[in-house]
Amino acid sequence: MNGKEAMKRLKISRTKLYFYIQNGELIPENPHTFRMEGEYRIPDEQVEALYEKLYPGGITTKEAAAYIGCKPAVIYQAIKNQKLTTHKAEGNYYIEEDEKLEMFKETYRQKLGVEKKTSHYNKQNRTYLFQSYVHRLNGELARIMSIKGDEGYALDAYGERISVTQLLLNYYPCSPYHLGKSTTRKGKVTFRFVKPTHIRSLTYTFIETLVVIVGLKQVRIEEIGTEIEVTCKPFIFRQGEENHDLAELAKRSLVSGKVVQQNNEFAFFSTDKEISLSIDEDQYEALRIKAATWGMTVEEYIVRNLNLIER
Repeated sequence: MNGKEAMKRLKISRTKLYFYIQNGELIPENPHTFRMEGEYRIPDEQVEALYEKLYPGGITTKEAAAYIGCKPAVIYQAIKNQKLTTHKAEGNYYIEEDEKLEMFKETYRQKLGVEKKTSHYNKQNRTYLFQSYVHRLNGELARIMSIKGDEGYALDAYGERISVTQLLLNYYPCSPYHLGKSTTRKGKVTFRFVKPTHIRSLTYTFIETLVVIVGLKQVRIEEIGTEIEVTCKPFIFRQGEENHDLAELAKRSLVSGKVVQQNNEFAFFSTDKEISLSIDEDQYEALRIKAATWGMTVEEYIVRNLNLIER
């Protein structure tokens, strides 16, 4: 690729591009003729290698602070105390979205007296809401309808309840327990479905398919009255003959985001826009405390109140 394309890919200025060339991290293919050609030509693999170095994955300290609902200073202290899995690139810390982060979030919110939100998956027994199972002997289907501790249960095709304990003994999962990898994709996509009356519903199949595509850590499943709301990171759905109906269901049920179709692929993008503002430290602290009482980050709390104003 040429110099302009490399700058765009790496999100850097021309001055920074020259720095990496002089430093030997980017070696142009035309060092002696670039002036005549009007631009450097840089091997794609070098640009990609530098990109991975500059943006190694994980979330930034600012994003981690927003996720937990604390000040960035709290995150830096946690990094110093080795309570988070981090790696450093170009002077910036990147934090892995792993169990350490979840544990730190839980501990921090417990200190604030915030009740932990009910999760849509259970790490201990590796199950998740609406996951399907098949009986080991007779092949009958069952689906998890609640994962609330000892009260968790599944339903079979006849509407009979099965405890999660019995489910794990006598059934095997149709779809894997897949946490997924961290992603740098911005924003979210939201789907809303009427809660099905039968466990074989296409809605449940779509939710399981989504978990396989993006992973449980990138999905949030909530039951709101008679509806199911599913929020996830942007993703690409590849349509085949066997899942044409799933793609159509996804398009019909999309309430936040947009979909772009190309051949047999459906790309679901976020329409969220980022904004930044500066407020007084005392104002921020007041917002943080109010947000924490709802189990939210400051950003989530602001969006919630904006939505209430719109209504």
